[in-house]
Amino acid sequence: MRHDYQDAERAGAYHAFGLSADGRVKHAVIGDAVLRRLAGARDLDIVEIGTGTGWLAGLVRPQARRVVALDGSAALLEEARRAVPGVEFLEADLQRPLPLPDRAFDVALACLVLHDLRPLPRAFAELARVLRPGGKLLVIDLNAYYAHPVGSWKRTWRERLTRAPKGIRVASYGDWLRREDRTFTWGDGHESWFTPLPELVNDAVGAGFVVTGLDDLVPPDAPDGRGLAGRMHHFPAYLLLEAVRSA
Repeated sequence: MRHDYQDAERAGAYHAFGLSADGRVKHAVIGDAVLRRLAGARDLDIVEIGTGTGWLAGLVRPQARRVVALDGSAALLEEARRAVPGVEFLEADLQRPLPLPDRAFDVALACLVLHDLRPLPRAFAELARVLRPGGKLLVIDLNAYYAHPVGSWKRTWRERLTRAPKGIRVASYGDWLRREDRTFTWGDGHESWFTPLPELVNDAVGAGFVVTGLDDLVPPDAPDGRGLAGRMHHFPAYLLLEAVRSA
């Protein structure tokens, strides 16, 4: 995993976004979707990779016997340990084998992290390894049909100079699909990998998962304005993949 957030300034910006209006929208939409899929379950052993500041690990903590959350950024984990009690946070390079035993967990969460991991089949294989047979995997990731780099709400320099309103700009999905190097840059220089939905699903199946659900994540209401809630209502940037580890 790229350690983009080892830098204190970048880690601080990541944390600040989580506290912003758009960050709260993102957390609410994702959090509600995850909790619906864990409804009624108790005493779970849960692992999360790419936990960041630990907000999702903290959200599922009441349903768990144990939550272990991993990230590659010491700076983000420092904030997570301060803000989220009752979770075991571990610093780990997610590009390498997870420092966890086989068949130790009932649920694995991977929230907006798999587009940072290469090769993807290895990441799914590690998640399968640490899950018990019948264990549930919940993946939240970018919806490649709408999210960056195919869809963008950023204005060009000319549009900013003319104060043109923001609107969705769509690049060629096929062009990105055919690229040998599908790395794209977003935010303040963070690099990720363009992952088409069929690739995400096929790599999960190849690692021994049975896909049991696939949903677009959109706000429950139709909000006004051009904040994240409005953008997600018109163009769902995130999706949730639910899968079960086969025996």
